[in-house]
Amino acid sequence: TADDLILGVVLGGNIDPAVPLALQYATSPAVDASEVIATLKLSYWRVLNSDYAPYSNNTVEVWDGAAWQQLMETGTDTPEDAVWTYFEHDLTAYANDSLQVRFGYSVGDSLAVDAGSSWNLDDVRIQQSLEPYCCDWDSDCEGMQMTCFGTICQ
Repeated sequence: TADDLILGVVLGGNIDPAVPLALQYATSPAVDASEVIATLKLSYWRVLNSDYAPYSNNTVEVWDGAAWQQLMETGTDTPEDAVWTYFEHDLTAYANDSLQVRFGYSVGDSLAVDAGSSWNLDDVRIQQSLEPYCCDWDSDCEGMQMTCFGTICQ
């Protein structure tokens, strides 16, 4: 967005692979999602460049009110994003009055890890999303007024 703010492990550079590092996290503030009436989603844009486990690991986790649940882990994948890429995760099953998300990274085997930029994140959002239903059974809408993402079928 126009705010020009991003979150990253090392903005404009690569992580220092010289020292093993246990999982480190960027954690969101708590969000009261106890009265969600629609699909709850986490969305973000990322550039992620990293080695694979056990040399490096990257995670996305959600607090379900009792414990952290893993939404994504790079594991044996080697993420090599060349451009900003959009991702989203369904959080509906984890809705609670203190929902949080966190992005984690670690350096495992510092002798063999390839340096990478790790996480670069932009426009991280937790939001409700109503499923589209506009004219799903009547493509002409013949006099019906059905709301669909803030627009009216006519």
